[in-house]
Amino acid sequence: MAKPLMIKLTIGGSLKIKFKRAIGTKISNPRRIFCCIVMDRMPSTKKHQDCLHLSGIRCYGYTGALPEEQILGQWFEIDIRLWFDMTQPAQTDCLADTLDYRPLLAAITELMQQQRFHLIETLATAIVDLCLRPDQVQRAAIRVTKLAPPVPNFTGQISVELERDRQAP
Repeated sequence: MAKPLMIKLTIGGSLKIKFKRAIGTKISNPRRIFCCIVMDRMPSTKKHQDCLHLSGIRCYGYTGALPEEQILGQWFEIDIRLWFDMTQPAQTDCLADTLDYRPLLAAITELMQQQRFHLIETLATAIVDLCLRPDQVQRAAIRVTKLAPPVPNFTGQISVELERDRQAP
Protein backbone atom coordinates (compact mmCIF):
# COMPACT_ATOMS: atom_id res chain seq x y z
CA MET A 1 0.00 0.00 0.00
CA ALA A 2 1.35 3.43 -0.98
CA LYS A 3 1.97 6.11 1.61
CA PRO A 4 -0.45 9.04 1.58
CA LEU A 5 0.46 12.19 -0.26
CA MET A 6 2.12 14.75 2.01
CA ILE A 7 1.78 18.46 1.19
CA LYS A 8 3.81 21.19 2.86
CA LEU A 9 2.91 24.84 2.36
CA THR A 10 5.40 27.59 3.04
CA ILE A 11 4.13 31.13 2.91
CA GLY A 12 6.81 33.78 2.63
CA GLY A 13 7.45 36.41 -0.01
CA SER A 14 5.56 34.10 -2.34
CA LEU A 15 3.59 30.93 -1.87
CA LYS A 16 5.77 27.83 -2.18
CA ILE A 17 4.27 24.38 -2.42
CA LYS A 18 6.29 21.26 -1.72
CA PHE A 19 4.96 17.80 -2.43
CA LYS A 20 6.26 14.58 -0.94
CA ARG A 21 4.85 11.49 -2.55
CA ALA A 22 5.14 7.79 -2.12
CA ILE A 23 7.26 5.75 -4.52
CA GLY A 24 5.33 5.04 -7.64
CA THR A 25 2.79 7.84 -7.12
CA LYS A 26 2.60 10.19 -10.05
CA ILE A 27 1.26 13.73 -9.69
CA SER A 28 0.24 14.90 -13.11
CA ASN A 29 -1.01 18.33 -12.03
CA PRO A 30 0.09 19.47 -8.54
CA ARG A 31 -1.82 22.76 -8.81
CA ARG A 32 -5.07 20.91 -9.28
CA ILE A 33 -4.47 18.85 -6.14
CA PHE A 34 -3.65 21.99 -4.16
CA CYS A 35 -6.76 23.81 -5.38
CA CYS A 36 -8.98 20.87 -4.48
CA ILE A 37 -7.54 20.68 -0.98
CA VAL A 38 -7.91 24.41 -0.40
CA MET A 39 -11.47 24.47 -1.72
CA ASP A 40 -12.48 21.52 0.46
CA ARG A 41 -11.18 23.22 3.59
CA MET A 42 -12.40 26.76 3.03
CA PRO A 43 -15.51 27.70 5.03
CA SER A 44 -18.42 28.85 2.96
CA THR A 45 -19.38 32.49 3.41
CA LYS A 46 -22.76 31.75 1.84
CA LYS A 47 -24.63 29.71 4.43
CA HIS A 48 -27.92 30.72 2.87
CA GLN A 49 -29.35 32.62 -0.02
CA ASP A 50 -32.23 34.33 1.80
CA CYS A 51 -32.17 38.05 1.13
CA LEU A 52 -34.35 40.94 2.27
CA HIS A 53 -34.50 43.97 -0.04
CA LEU A 54 -35.30 47.45 1.28
CA SER A 55 -35.34 49.82 -1.66
CA GLY A 56 -36.17 53.42 -2.41
CA ILE A 57 -35.44 54.69 1.10
CA ARG A 58 -35.30 58.49 0.79
CA CYS A 59 -33.50 60.54 3.42
CA TYR A 60 -32.39 64.12 3.64
CA GLY A 61 -28.75 64.41 4.65
CA TYR A 62 -25.68 66.61 4.84
CA THR A 63 -22.98 64.71 2.98
CA GLY A 64 -20.78 66.37 0.40
CA ALA A 65 -17.44 68.05 -0.21
CA LEU A 66 -18.94 71.46 -0.95
CA PRO A 67 -19.86 73.83 1.91
CA GLU A 68 -23.38 74.18 0.48
CA GLU A 69 -23.93 70.42 0.79
CA GLN A 70 -22.85 70.52 4.45
CA ILE A 71 -25.18 73.46 5.23
CA LEU A 72 -28.21 73.06 2.95
CA GLY A 73 -28.15 69.28 2.57
CA GLN A 74 -29.77 67.23 -0.18
CA TRP A 75 -31.89 64.15 -0.85
CA PHE A 76 -30.35 60.68 -0.95
CA GLU A 77 -31.84 57.34 -1.90
CA ILE A 78 -30.70 54.13 -0.24
CA ASP A 79 -31.20 50.54 -1.37
CA ILE A 80 -30.34 47.75 1.05
CA ARG A 81 -30.00 43.98 0.72
CA LEU A 82 -29.63 41.91 3.90
CA TRP A 83 -28.76 38.22 3.89
CA PHE A 84 -29.93 36.13 6.83
CA ASP A 85 -31.56 32.77 7.45
CA MET A 86 -35.33 33.12 7.00
CA THR A 87 -36.15 29.45 7.65
CA GLN A 88 -37.61 29.88 11.14
CA PRO A 89 -39.64 33.04 10.44
CA ALA A 90 -41.07 31.40 7.34
CA GLN A 91 -42.24 28.46 9.46
CA THR A 92 -43.55 30.40 12.47
CA ASP A 93 -44.89 33.52 10.72
CA CYS A 94 -43.84 35.45 13.84
CA LEU A 95 -42.17 38.88 13.81
CA ALA A 96 -40.10 37.96 16.89
CA ASP A 97 -38.35 35.24 14.83
CA THR A 98 -37.19 37.50 12.02
CA LEU A 99 -35.30 40.72 11.49
CA ASP A 100 -37.48 43.70 12.36
CA TYR A 101 -36.12 46.29 9.93
CA ARG A 102 -38.02 49.24 11.44
CA PRO A 103 -35.28 50.05 14.01
CA LEU A 104 -32.67 49.82 11.24
CA LEU A 105 -34.59 52.29 9.06
CA ALA A 106 -34.95 54.67 12.04
CA ALA A 107 -31.19 54.43 12.76
CA ILE A 108 -30.33 55.17 9.12
CA THR A 109 -32.68 58.17 9.04
CA GLU A 110 -31.15 59.49 12.28
CA LEU A 111 -27.62 58.99 10.91
CA MET A 112 -28.47 60.85 7.71
CA GLN A 113 -30.02 63.79 9.57
CA GLN A 114 -27.48 64.15 12.38
CA GLN A 115 -24.10 63.15 10.90
CA ARG A 116 -22.15 65.17 8.35
CA PHE A 117 -19.68 63.51 6.00
CA HIS A 118 -17.53 64.96 3.23
CA LEU A 119 -17.58 61.77 1.15
CA ILE A 120 -20.47 59.59 0.06
CA GLU A 121 -18.13 56.61 0.55
CA THR A 122 -17.88 57.43 4.27
CA LEU A 123 -21.66 57.72 4.53
CA ALA A 124 -22.11 54.38 2.75
CA THR A 125 -19.64 52.70 5.12
CA ALA A 126 -21.53 54.05 8.16
CA ILE A 127 -24.81 52.72 6.74
CA VAL A 128 -23.46 49.26 5.91
CA ASP A 129 -22.01 49.07 9.44
CA LEU A 130 -25.49 49.81 10.83
CA CYS A 131 -26.92 47.08 8.61
CA LEU A 132 -24.52 44.49 10.05
CA ARG A 133 -25.40 45.26 13.69
CA PRO A 134 -28.38 42.87 14.02
CA ASP A 135 -27.09 39.41 14.96
CA GLN A 136 -29.11 37.67 12.25
CA VAL A 137 -27.52 39.57 9.35
CA GLN A 138 -24.60 37.71 7.77
CA ARG A 139 -24.06 39.98 4.77
CA ALA A 140 -25.23 43.45 3.77
CA ALA A 141 -25.11 45.29 0.48
CA ILE A 142 -26.12 48.90 0.16
CA ARG A 143 -26.31 51.53 -2.55
CA VAL A 144 -26.37 55.21 -1.59
CA THR A 145 -27.38 57.62 -4.36
CA LYS A 146 -27.09 61.40 -4.47
CA LEU A 147 -30.22 62.24 -6.41
CA ALA A 148 -29.15 65.72 -7.54
CA PRO A 149 -25.42 66.24 -7.02
CA PRO A 150 -24.29 69.86 -7.41
CA VAL A 151 -22.01 69.23 -10.38
CA PRO A 152 -22.14 71.76 -13.25
CA ASN A 153 -23.57 70.40 -16.52
CA PHE A 154 -24.41 67.03 -14.91
CA THR A 155 -28.03 66.00 -14.54
CA GLY A 156 -27.44 62.38 -13.50
CA GLN A 157 -27.07 60.72 -10.15
CA ILE A 158 -24.01 59.53 -8.25
CA SER A 159 -24.06 56.22 -6.37
CA VAL A 160 -21.75 54.21 -4.17
CA GLU A 161 -22.36 50.51 -3.64
CA LEU A 162 -20.78 48.47 -0.84
CA GLU A 163 -21.10 44.80 0.13
CA ARG A 164 -19.76 43.51 3.43
CA ASP A 165 -19.80 40.19 5.27
CA ARG A 166 -20.08 39.88 9.02
CA GLN A 167 -16.60 39.51 10.48
CA ALA A 168 -15.96 36.52 12.68
CA PRO A 169 -15.45 37.55 16.34
